[in-house]
Amino acid sequence: MILDNIQQLNQINEYDTWVINPIYLDNRYHAVENRISCLYIVNTIHWDDFLIPIEHTEKHGDIQLENVINYLNENEIISIVHDKKSALNHLLGINNLYDLQLLYYLNNDEWHFDELFNDYYHRWDKFSKINTMIPLSIIYDRFNEFYGKKEKEFDKLTGYKEITTKESYKNYDEVIKTFYEVEKNGICKDNHIKYTQYYIYTSTGRPSNRFGGVNYAALNKSDDTRKHYTSRFENGALYLYDYQAFHPTILSNYLKIGRPEGISVHEWLGRKYFEVNELTDEQYKDSKKKTFFYLYGDDILHEDVEDIEFFQKVAEFKRTLERKDVIETPIFKRMMNVENMSLSKKFNYFLQCFESEINFVKMKQLNKYLRKKESKLVLYTYDSFLIDYNENDGNIVNDIQKLLERGNFSVTIEKGNNYKDMQKIV
Repeated sequence: MILDNIQQLNQINEYDTWVINPIYLDNRYHAVENRISCLYIVNTIHWDDFLIPIEHTEKHGDIQLENVINYLNENEIISIVHDKKSALNHLLGINNLYDLQLLYYLNNDEWHFDELFNDYYHRWDKFSKINTMIPLSIIYDRFNEFYGKKEKEFDKLTGYKEITTKESYKNYDEVIKTFYEVEKNGICKDNHIKYTQYYIYTSTGRPSNRFGGVNYAALNKSDDTRKHYTSRFENGALYLYDYQAFHPTILSNYLKIGRPEGISVHEWLGRKYFEVNELTDEQYKDSKKKTFFYLYGDDILHEDVEDIEFFQKVAEFKRTLERKDVIETPIFKRMMNVENMSLSKKFNYFLQCFESEINFVKMKQLNKYLRKKESKLVLYTYDSFLIDYNENDGNIVNDIQKLLERGNFSVTIEKGNNYKDMQKIV
């Protein structure tokens, strides 16, 4: 049923939970640049559903987006969206807004959403605002048909909603808000702001980052791809903060292994490998390779390093993972399914998830620090953060370094006029 006027909104009030699907003006544009054409809403218990036109060529009623948001809040209706991170650009005012993908993810399940209008996108690819031209009856019918096939999956939702009260959901809800802020910042390419799109529901916990055919998590370093990314500010520059020996540092902190201050883990372990007080450049490179081999190799404890406390404690920790089918992640308390995985894969998953959770916390702190400044966090990639710096903000470079190094970490800093030609300054 299509709702045309504000009075008809009272039909939503019969049940307390609805899944809301924002249909944007044009799916080819990022949510930051978009507006909402329609809202399709469905109740997953009684299967009542409605389509609410907001900006559409066939709209003739008086419903505005703020009317819907106010109605949902006044009636304390629980709203569930497929992608809260994107929806926050337009539905930020909804009080009880939950993420469907996150509910399934934290229950070690997946929610899949199909693209329903590909035939129209191909047929009308030269037009803008395509979704405002697709007939409302077609939009309604296709969503109705899609959700009609999802009944078995939605049977799980009542139980899955219980996780919203747990610490793991609250932690990840903060992650959604954090990445929403980063995506809104955009990144400057060829003097235009482009938008990234992080996907946080991966099995390892490491987000992917793709949008518009660009993989922002793996921008080519060997050609001039990165050269096109610059500061948006006339008096700006790009600063790249990169963790040193991130995984070994995470483990030495987590396992409470004492190590001297002021030197990196690679330097510290290298001195043990080569039995010297100071490493040459070549020995430092070899130290990194050796640590990688001993840490991720097939042996729980390689005989070459069985006398080094760091690897002894890592081996003890690996043995605790051996018989586990589920691992609770250290910070966000997500129950990660590792059933039928090899020990090395379990260890890898643990480390990648731990790395990501540390960075999610750091990103939230960075966003808070930069909120009243002009400089922006524009890209996060596994163990690095790219800042678009405005010199009007003064000496914030060292402040950011201190923030990232809290917790006994160490970062290097590179500066450049573009993302390729970066020079190490720390």
